[in-house]
Amino acid sequence: MKNKMLQFFILLLGLIFLTQCIDTPKEVVAPKWDVEINLPVKKDRFTLAEIIDSSNNANIGILDSLEFQDGTSITGDSLYFLFVQDLEANSTIQDTLRIPVSLAPDTLDLSGSSSGGVITNAIIYNPDPEYHLIEAQFRSGSFDIRLVNSSAFQVEYEIIVPGFKRKSDGALMQDVGTIAANTASRISFPLADYNYKELPVAGINDLFNYSVQATQGFFFVGKVRASGSVNVDFISEINNDDITLSKLVGRIKTTELEYFEENYETGFGNDIKNFEESIRFRDTRLAIRARTSGEMKNLKIVMDSLTVVGFDKSGNQLLPITFDGKNYFKDSLTAGIGYYNVFNQHNTNLNDLFLKLPDVIRVGNRFILKKGDEAEENQTISDSDSIHFRANLFAPLIVSMLNATYADTVTLFDSFGEDGIFSDDAKKELNKGNSAKLSLDITNMIALGMTVITQIVDQNYNQLFALKNASGQSSLVIPSANVNDDGVPISPGLSDGLTLQLTKEEINLLLDQGKYVIISVAFNSTGSSGNTFGPYARVRAKDYIDYRLYGQVNYRVDPDSEN
Repeated sequence: MKNKMLQFFILLLGLIFLTQCIDTPKEVVAPKWDVEINLPVKKDRFTLAEIIDSSNNANIGILDSLEFQDGTSITGDSLYFLFVQDLEANSTIQDTLRIPVSLAPDTLDLSGSSSGGVITNAIIYNPDPEYHLIEAQFRSGSFDIRLVNSSAFQVEYEIIVPGFKRKSDGALMQDVGTIAANTASRISFPLADYNYKELPVAGINDLFNYSVQATQGFFFVGKVRASGSVNVDFISEINNDDITLSKLVGRIKTTELEYFEENYETGFGNDIKNFEESIRFRDTRLAIRARTSGEMKNLKIVMDSLTVVGFDKSGNQLLPITFDGKNYFKDSLTAGIGYYNVFNQHNTNLNDLFLKLPDVIRVGNRFILKKGDEAEENQTISDSDSIHFRANLFAPLIVSMLNATYADTVTLFDSFGEDGIFSDDAKKELNKGNSAKLSLDITNMIALGMTVITQIVDQNYNQLFALKNASGQSSLVIPSANVNDDGVPISPGLSDGLTLQLTKEEINLLLDQGKYVIISVAFNSTGSSGNTFGPYARVRAKDYIDYRLYGQVNYRVDPDSEN
C-alpha cells in the first residue's frame, strides 16, 4: 500500500519540475531572457483501489465485502491491512494407525492325548486391546507363529484364522504341514494379502464351522494329529511385527497425528515507523475452519494445540495470540461435520499481534483421533483420509490513527541502469528553470489526513533542502474527510491554495548534488490530533483524492539552443 500511496506524492513532486514539459519559442532571434509562464491547470483523481498495488503488498487485500460462516459480515469496507486467506494445512492418516509389536507372544497350546484322532484348541489373540477391529485392511505387518513339537514323533498341524480371507481368492488364512519330532519351525502370514472381518461375538468359540467367537480379537484355531494313542506336546507361539492398518471399522485407539506448522510472510516493511504507538484496529478476525475427507466417520477429533505466533525476520518470536488468556486453543470436531470458529479482539489479543508488524505469522496445530465410547463400535477410518485445516486472518482498515508515519526513498535521476524520477533529458531541461511556485487544491474523501514532508538528499543522505510552502514551512497538510457515526466519509476535507516553492539555488543543489528524494507521510484518522486518538474511521477502496495543480514557472529562454 505505502509504495503506491507515496507515488501519489512523488507525482506531485514531478509536477513541481514541469519545466521539462514546456515548449519554448523557436523563432525568436533575440538574446537570452527569463520569462514567467503560467502553468495550465492539471486535475486528476486517485481512488485507493488505484493507489494500492496488492500484487506488491501481500498483506493488503481488496474485497467488496467479507461474509463469515457464523452469519456476521463486514460490508462496504473492502480494504484489509492484513489479509491472510486460506492458510491451509492437511493432516493425513496414512501410516498412523499402528498396532505395535507384541512384547510377549500368546500361546495356543495343542498338547494332549490324541488317541489316534485330532486335538483342537483356540485362542483369541489381541495384541492391542485399545483397538477393536470389526473390519480391517492392512498396509503392512504379519502374524509370526513359532511351532514347537516337543513330542517324540512327527505330528501334523493345521493353523486357521477364520476372520481373514485372502484378497485374491477369498480363501481363509491357514497353514497346514508336518513337524518332525523334537523340532520347531516358523510360519508367517503377510496381512496385506488379506481382508479381515471379525466373527460375531457370542461368548463361545465355534471350532468347526467358524461361525462365532467368544470375545473380541483375532480368532486362532489350531489342530494337530498323530498316529496311535500318544501324548502330544505341541504349542504355537503367536506374535506380530508392527502392523499398519489401511482401513478400520470398529473402535480406534487414541492416536496423535503429527504436529504441523505453516508460515505466512506478511510483507510488512521497515519503512513503517512508530506503528505500534500510532494505530488502533477494530473488527480484527481469526477464522478457523476444519473438515475431514475420505471414509472417516463417527470419530471425535481433538484440535489439541492451535497456536498462532508472530515472528520477526530473524526468527525471533514477537507475540503469540492468546485465546481467553491461553497461548493455545483446544476444541474438537466430529468426522464428516465441518468445524468453524471465529475469534476477534474481544477474546484474543489479535490487535496486539498486528501492531507488532510480524514478518512471519506461524500457525501450528495437532489433531488427536479419539477412540469411541465402549458402545460405539462403528467408527470408520482409512489411511487415505485427511483432516483439512484452514486459517484466515483479517484486519480491515477500520482504524484510529495518530501520526502513523510511512516513509520512502526514491532515486531522483536515471543512473547506471537504475530508474529515477527524471531521465537524462529531463535533467537537462530542469537546468533551464529559475524558480517554481505552484498551488495545489486537494479534495480528500479518505478518512485519513496527511502531513507530507519532502526532502532532497545527496548520496550520503545529507539533506540539501526540503520543499517549503509560501509560509516557509516544510510540510504539506491535507485534512481528512468528515465522517459519520459509523466512521464512513460523508464530506471531503478541503485544502485550497497550498503553495509549494522552489528557488534557483535549490534547483542547482538538486542538479549538482541531489541523489534521492525522501518522502514521509504522517497519517491521522478523522478526529485524531495532538496526543488523542479519535473515533474509528473506515478506509475504503472507493475513497479518493482529487487534486488541482496550477502556478507559475520562471524559465530561461535560449533561442540558440537546439531545443
